[in-house]
Amino acid sequence: MDTVRGIGKHLLGEIAAPAPSYYRLVVRMCCRADAVVCTTVEQQELIAPHCRNVHTILDIHDDEVRAVKSDYATGDTLNLFWEGLPYTLPDFRLLSGALRALGTERRLAVHVMTNLSFGRLGGRLRKAQTRDVLDRLFDGAYLYQWNAEMLSTLATACDLAVIPLDLTHPLARGKPENKLLLMWRMGLPVIASATPAYTRAMAAAGVDGVCASAAQWSQSLRRFAQDEALRREAGQRGRAYAQRECDREALLARWDRVLDSVGVTSGSG
Repeated sequence: MDTVRGIGKHLLGEIAAPAPSYYRLVVRMCCRADAVVCTTVEQQELIAPHCRNVHTILDIHDDEVRAVKSDYATGDTLNLFWEGLPYTLPDFRLLSGALRALGTERRLAVHVMTNLSFGRLGGRLRKAQTRDVLDRLFDGAYLYQWNAEMLSTLATACDLAVIPLDLTHPLARGKPENKLLLMWRMGLPVIASATPAYTRAMAAAGVDGVCASAAQWSQSLRRFAQDEALRREAGQRGRAYAQRECDREALLARWDRVLDSVGVTSGSG
């Protein structure tokens, strides 16, 4: 798979020459780099043997956060929210049983904001319709084209955000907490798969919302669905933590330190 990736990126024009090993290509780039920026502690530990100057910096979400949730009461329907790239939608299989079980107790609606179509190899081949994928996963899903203007409006109208990830997949397990922090900055309570980054962030925020099994997903969904005070506490604690960790000035200061570390004066043209 590593070889296929290296050759595929060349065919798509993403790298100048075919790479027999894309992993080794990345290692060589890290060795040659004056500084490397990554997003998790685990990534930093992997890169450190190949570059002494490694920095961990998360995303700035100022453009996406245009509203903050204030009402944590639910109506007749429990509204769940998910956003991201459609390639990861199959991870919703982790929730299928839990959603079906909860759906026998109350009305559910899943609101998905993503691209309406997608394909493999950078979207150039095997075009697929996201609606078809959703229909195979569960009933009652509403699909919206991703856009920054509507993200906060839709998200804050929902009761709970979910971030399911396949913990057996190295790329999924290694994801940073960017999506979790985006949801938290909008005041949403979140249930997420127990990746190292999500587990670390939840513990630091004082929120019990990570799941490592289908049984835990079922328990957490039912617990959050039934308890307005729990949803409010999780949303507000998460927002307070995200405000500290994703402060624009603090993140820009980290980028200044990257530039300083390679001899570029901060603020220079």
